[in-house]
Amino acid sequence: MTRAPAEYNRRYRARHPERARESSRRWRAANLEGERERQRNAHRANPEKYRELTRQWREANPDKAREGGRRYREAHRQRHRELSRLWREANPGRARIAQLWRNHGLRLEGWYAMWTAQDGLCYLCGDPLPDDPAKVHIDHDHRCCPRNRSCRSCRRGLVHGPCNQLVGLAADDPARLRRIAANLAKAKRRIGRLPKLLTLFDLEEL
Repeated sequence: MTRAPAEYNRRYRARHPERARESSRRWRAANLEGERERQRNAHRANPEKYRELTRQWREANPDKAREGGRRYREAHRQRHRELSRLWREANPGRARIAQLWRNHGLRLEGWYAMWTAQDGLCYLCGDPLPDDPAKVHIDHDHRCCPRNRSCRSCRRGLVHGPCNQLVGLAADDPARLRRIAANLAKAKRRIGRLPKLLTLFDLEEL
């Protein structure tokens, strides 16, 4: 009884796995464009199936998946940046959630817990924070984490962008900020005591 070609091939691959892989590799190299087109057609016909297969492979091979993603981004840096920009513009909410987790290890629930604990107010100046979460900054101690990063140990609170810049430019030094505030108050009082300078408009009225 003649065996079916598919059954014969299956048994051959089971007996000679290395030889079968090498034969498949040589065939794909010799028929590269045709094989790519076949794979594209298969993906178009069964997108859900191949998404699930890809997901399963990534779960089974996390190190290889990360390395493959890194190599792809390096080889297509400009295209990857453009695709990332388009995705962020199309999904601002999801982009903010991804940025919170990637940079701060913070889930959206944790961010809202900080907002609630501060009553929606900037912890530095006490004024209301913007309604747009993308405009709210997370202040942290730069001696622990670099710029645009933070962790639970160095995170101080939610702030306005200008308040965050002010603290950073003052090198996180409360004493320097107190001196700046005192000297600014003195300068304002001194200017307030000066006589009003006559302008050209004032002279025309005389």
